[in-house]
Amino acid sequence: MSPNSNIIVFVFRMDLRVSDQAVFHHLSTVAGHGFTHLLPVYCFPPNQVEVSGFVSDGTESPYPEARSSVSRYFRCGPYRAKFLAESVWALKETLEDLQSSLLIRVGMAKDVIEHLHGGLKAHNHHIGAVWVASHEGVEEKRDERYLAAFCEAQGIKFRSWTDEKYFIDDRDLGFESPEELPDIFTTYRKSAEPLHEKPRAVLPTPARASLPPFPDHASIPDQKPPFQIPRTLVELVDVLVKPVKDFLPNRPPFPDGAQSAHPFLGGEAAAQERVHRFIKSESVAHYKDTRNGLAGTECTTKLSAYLAQGCVTSRQIHHALRGYEDGTDERFKEVDGFWAGENEGTQAIRFELLWRGGAYARVGDKAGDGRYGCGRGGDEGDTGRE
Repeated sequence: MSPNSNIIVFVFRMDLRVSDQAVFHHLSTVAGHGFTHLLPVYCFPPNQVEVSGFVSDGTESPYPEARSSVSRYFRCGPYRAKFLAESVWALKETLEDLQSSLLIRVGMAKDVIEHLHGGLKAHNHHIGAVWVASHEGVEEKRDERYLAAFCEAQGIKFRSWTDEKYFIDDRDLGFESPEELPDIFTTYRKSAEPLHEKPRAVLPTPARASLPPFPDHASIPDQKPPFQIPRTLVELVDVLVKPVKDFLPNRPPFPDGAQSAHPFLGGEAAAQERVHRFIKSESVAHYKDTRNGLAGTECTTKLSAYLAQGCVTSRQIHHALRGYEDGTDERFKEVDGFWAGENEGTQAIRFELLWRGGAYARVGDKAGDGRYGCGRGGDEGDTGRE
């Protein structure tokens, strides 16, 4: 790798996919961006996920346990930890198929980038920019501020891209600021209807070898001690699950023959498979009637976990539904309701996608950090968990 390299670092967070990914679409299609290498990074955040399993034997984690400040339960339990591990590893394999890779690290994003910057600089390599996709959580915004401040101090260009995983793009809502958002969801929904016409087109998956190359592994500093990064998915699942597997004392055993209502693997490909399977199962047409069911895998879409980690976007789900409704996706031609337009089930799914992204996240922007306060509107001075 040339000493004159200009590396762009993209920090993945809750956007664990390469399709419908604005940053990757930009880097793979826009000429003249000026970057010689792309370094995709995922950091396991120690304030949200328990990372003591990554620690070498005989040493201790420099971070406190990732427990809720109120209940003192672990913030991420064993089932979500396993799903997260699978999603991160699937992203790594997908990037490798595109002739790139994923650098997996443990630590707060600012600390990880600071360590990378120092190590690459020692090899005469230059980080020209650090990009992230914006997220609206209190902790995520705080991470962005810390990362932006570090980049500014080091002369590194920082950019927070618009988060495009929501059903309707922020830029199409017609509001100048979060303060203009209605307080009542029904008012918000009516301003966005008809829902089947509002989402933007899905961005394509980058072509193989279309992204800037991954930097030389020899020039990338190792994970900062005392943590060690697993080399296989099995090991990654183990180090994440082991510290939290006994998250409840005296937990009763599952009954004989009990089966999970969420037996799905994490990852982008698994998310797409779930979308298509749900439509093919013909459950989609009856979703409005079955969506409150708890038993089995087909009463609801079971897409929340994938949406939460950004393995799939709301508009990808919408466009899969359009392929079924409009008769343009031959994979669904044997499904009842194919080429018959929007039905009560697909309409209800869009309603839930808007609720998830529009009401919970967008209206949450209006409340700001105060949504986590104890009083009405939040306690003055309460800025969330530090």
